[in-house]
Amino acid sequence: MVTLDPVEQERRKRNFRLRLVPTVILVVLMVGSVLLPQVGVKGAESFGRSLLLAGQFFVTADPRASAFAGLDPVLVTIAINVTYLGLAANEIGLALGIASFWVVAAEQVGRWMRRVLMVAGWFLALSAPLVITGYRLLEGAGVRSYLGVAWVPTLLAGLIMITGGLAARKRLTSTWYWSKPELIT
Repeated sequence: MVTLDPVEQERRKRNFRLRLVPTVILVVLMVGSVLLPQVGVKGAESFGRSLLLAGQFFVTADPRASAFAGLDPVLVTIAINVTYLGLAANEIGLALGIASFWVVAAEQVGRWMRRVLMVAGWFLALSAPLVITGYRLLEGAGVRSYLGVAWVPTLLAGLIMITGGLAARKRLTSTWYWSKPELIT
């Protein structure tokens, strides 16, 4: 095993502590994007406003239901689908983010975990505009709806993941024996 000099160890500790701050903020934002109010339809509050419950409503919503009577079913269908697409992107981004958020703080990063972090960040960052667009389409179609604040932590979490993934490029490591011969012995 190769031991580092004390100056290098102190530098690594300091850099880790600096990367730990955005990692903790990222976890808090990811939890907030699940628990804070999402987009919803007035009159359907029984489904709840958290991410999973709002997603359940939009995946099962029928644009031909009596609640949407008198409205253009094509516009309502598009609004429901765009809104659910945003919520689904949030769910996919969170699933990938749970598996890879630690990459923001890690000293050495594998190439594939960095890519998973970047994909999670893009899903989260793109879900916020999709949810806002879905809300605007719902309102435009005549559906009384509300927009929660969960899109803000979702967007911020996505941006932190993208930025952290770009910064992690400097910390990429390879475990192939020809690039790290000390791993073999």
